[in-house]
Amino acid sequence: MAVTKQKGDIAEAFVTYLLKQNGFNVLVPWGYESRFDLLEK
Repeated sequence: MAVTKQKGDIAEAFVTYLLKQNGFNVLVPWGYESRFDLLEK
């Protein structure tokens, strides 16, 4: 896994964690070629 991909995955996981901790619903798509990474609902 490329370093930049790994950093992006870690950042995405951390943002998801913060949103969930603050009571937001977070949608995470399945698959690699999705139109979005995260969606806050």
